[in-house]
Amino acid sequence: MPDRPLILFPSPERADREHKTPVFTKTVRPSFGRQFTRLQPSFNLLKNAFEQKALKLQQSPTGINPEFALVFEIIGTVDNFYTAVKNTDGLEWIFDSEVEPFNPDDDFYQVDKDSGERVDDSLNGKLYCVMSNQQAMAQLLSLWQRRQNGESDVFKRGFAGLRDIFTHINDIRKWDARDRIAETHALDYWRESLEFDGDSPVPFEIELFFRSDETKRRNAVEAIRHEIQSLGGRIIQECVIGEIFYHGMLVELPRVSIEGLVNRYEEIELSQVDDIMFFRPVCQSMFVSATDSEICTSAEEAPLPTGDAVVAVFDGMPMQNHRLLRGRVIVDDPDDYASAYESKYRVHGTSMVSLAIYGDIKRNEAPISSPVYVRPILRPKQNGFDKITECVPDDSMFIDVLHRAVKRMMEGDGQESATAPNTKVINLSIGDPVRQLATTMSPTARLLDFLAYK
Repeated sequence: MPDRPLILFPSPERADREHKTPVFTKTVRPSFGRQFTRLQPSFNLLKNAFEQKALKLQQSPTGINPEFALVFEIIGTVDNFYTAVKNTDGLEWIFDSEVEPFNPDDDFYQVDKDSGERVDDSLNGKLYCVMSNQQAMAQLLSLWQRRQNGESDVFKRGFAGLRDIFTHINDIRKWDARDRIAETHALDYWRESLEFDGDSPVPFEIELFFRSDETKRRNAVEAIRHEIQSLGGRIIQECVIGEIFYHGMLVELPRVSIEGLVNRYEEIELSQVDDIMFFRPVCQSMFVSATDSEICTSAEEAPLPTGDAVVAVFDGMPMQNHRLLRGRVIVDDPDDYASAYESKYRVHGTSMVSLAIYGDIKRNEAPISSPVYVRPILRPKQNGFDKITECVPDDSMFIDVLHRAVKRMMEGDGQESATAPNTKVINLSIGDPVRQLATTMSPTARLLDFLAYK
């Protein structure tokens, strides 16, 4: 190929591996007494917070117990903490996650095992999040107080995790407004939404701490509904998927309320609702129509497929009556996306379905011998003054659409039987740029993991 210059690589040479002398260290932690003294201010703050919330709930229906999500910032790990939480009435496990390394200080640091000298390396840690009511918090404080007073057997069998976590705690605090916003880039999404002209409300998602008790879930929804309505907004949809411990809501607020969240979110009551784990942007995956597509003509005479679908495509609506797709696709459109999906906008779905059927057209291979099951989950949307894009709808929750689509296909929907139960492969060529993996898996990632396993 004369237009491609030759690239000459040098001859390979074997390099010796550089061996570094390993340094074995151990982590020095403060004594139990020092921890008790050091963390007492944090415990006092939590105790006061419970008392203030109890006063606030006095006007609520009887039986509501003040609860908080407590965050334990831990140096290292405590493997048996989960067991201790399960055995403690009033504590409910939420999640754990990796955190940024901690800087050493006079309480937590590492020493060289050989020399005994201090090593100022960063310390690894984890974040444990549990839901606690007032009684459970009082029990924790009582246990630690008794241990501080010299009772060595207060952490009985099954509760060693409580003892161990106390010696590893770097800090303990409430889950607060910063936690609800920091990881999900919700502030950036709200700011970008305000840059567009118009007065339409701004949709976003709220992920709640999942509670296995349905009554607690109902109470949480009503607390959030009250705050949303006070800001002039509304709840569009609620979604509960117990298998992945997910409880979410799609809501919208007027732009003036979004401005308040952007400028002073820590002062807005909505950001202080203790049942909220995260504010999340709506799924923002979208596709602009391409103009460099190639037309496949070599497979027009191939025999039509037979049997059940084994490949599914979740994407936009394809042009199923195109001569190369006719008779080769099974479109299942229970949400009636087709009625508002003009043919000229059916680009991405058509491309992905064609790829599933024919593969790379330049290889001129035979199409697959079974039909392709297609579930439209994208819709055309006005994007700017004169541009239409295919995108995930913002009036429904993507995780709910995906869950319902797979369940309908594999198990059936209500009284209807499964639409394509022999499917083995699902093509989902959709990604969400605002849900990159940070420290915790997104709900969509958890759902995909669960569906693939099941």
